[in-house]
Amino acid sequence: MNRIEIERALRELRLSGIAETLSTRVMQAQAAQQPFLETFAAMLQDELDRRRSRLSDIAVAVLRKASSVTPGRRKAGASGRLASLSKGVLTQSSR
Repeated sequence: MNRIEIERALRELRLSGIAETLSTRVMQAQAAQQPFLETFAAMLQDELDRRRSRLSDIAVAVLRKASSVTPGRRKAGASGRLASLSKGVLTQSSR
């Protein structure tokens, strides 16, 4: 597989955090003659960071939307989604 095919496969596997940093991580590994596992661990951390960031962004958007709705007109289920998103952010950030 060439790099383009690898990036395509990573996106298909929904690993776009790794796909976005692949070129940079490969260059860093080659320049520093880094062991494979160290490079792979850094790539996995890129993916985790990206996912946590997206989850945080979603939680903030839901909070903003929930706070902009008047109390008497709040849609059913909005607070439940907010609670589960907040719980997910807290759970992931404590790892």
